[in-house]
Amino acid sequence: MQLFLHRNRGLIPGLTTLLLLIFGPSCMAHSGSFSFPDLAVLAGCWIDEQGNSVEIWLPPENNLMLGTAQTVKDGEIVFFERLQIKKTAAGDIQYIAKPSNQSMAVFTLSSASNGRLVFSNPQHDFPTEIIYQLPSGDSLQASIAGVSDGQRREIGFNKSRISCDRLFMPGDE
Repeated sequence: MQLFLHRNRGLIPGLTTLLLLIFGPSCMAHSGSFSFPDLAVLAGCWIDEQGNSVEIWLPPENNLMLGTAQTVKDGEIVFFERLQIKKTAAGDIQYIAKPSNQSMAVFTLSSASNGRLVFSNPQHDFPTEIIYQLPSGDSLQASIAGVSDGQRREIGFNKSRISCDRLFMPGDE
């Protein structure tokens, strides 16, 4: 991906800005009017407040979005996952996660309103929900939720949009 970004400097951040202007979080105001291209608001690079966790989403194309996430601690990758959001032939929108050292899990979009996306899988151990909230074009609140040890639990991750160039070419800006 580094080579792609280098040869096409600014393509993803510029495209992300354009897609945000066109679709924006308000496009998710009513779940009945939600469509796959509305997911374009997730496209881009996101980093947590501590700078340890990064999530990257490519723009939707052919009813598919590809993503990856990783967490670094003391210079070592301690967690990573491959991500997909896809529209099935039946019209469902699925979030597919393959975390490091775990089995793949599939969650189905159960709610989309006011910039909030909820993907659910009641049969999964934990989490049973993956939630994305986009309060603005440059901030993302992600969380995982479900029942653990008999109690409802939710773990939140606040992220900010970052130029993908800064992730892949930090010394070449």
